[in-house]
Amino acid sequence: MKTLLCVLLLAGGCAGTEVLGYLEDWVNVKWWDNNIPGNCLMGCFEPGPYITSLKPYSSVNYGFTFLTENPSPDQVSCSNAPNSTGSGAGPCPVWDGKAIYLAQASKQGAAAITPGTTSATPGIVSIAEASRMAKMHPDGPKRFKISLGGWSDFARVGNTQNAVEIAQLMGQLVLWTFADGVDLDFEHL
Repeated sequence: MKTLLCVLLLAGGCAGTEVLGYLEDWVNVKWWDNNIPGNCLMGCFEPGPYITSLKPYSSVNYGFTFLTENPSPDQVSCSNAPNSTGSGAGPCPVWDGKAIYLAQASKQGAAAITPGTTSATPGIVSIAEASRMAKMHPDGPKRFKISLGGWSDFARVGNTQNAVEIAQLMGQLVLWTFADGVDLDFEHL
């Protein structure tokens, strides 16, 4: 018991409170700006408002990345999941294995990472820039995680093989963006 307590203290588990904030990648964002490195097709946070919004937090989750080509904030269950035509015909289709998305696949640069990614995508640029600014915050570095899910994405995993492939892609996305990890935000199960 004494050893466990020491390990928790050394790991920071008992040292303080973590205050977690969710960053929504559609608030205070510049879209399709050709003057920002990487072109910010998938949006880059405006530095001033972003830094101010991080102030009260020790850890931040970047939201959101998705397992669907057609993410929809109106989806609250698999019964109204958009199908390939965008209509709410449900049920949630199983992840297609093509990519982890930041927006609808029809938008240029929507795939943050694919199994064949070998260079920075617009999604990687956007997330990496948010991660960089969080770690360089004037009040001290903030932990930065990438949120995967929302809108019934858990139902899209479908099988063990997909789960392994999703984990591998998210691991690669963490490496590309210098994030501290992944937040699984599987809502509306």
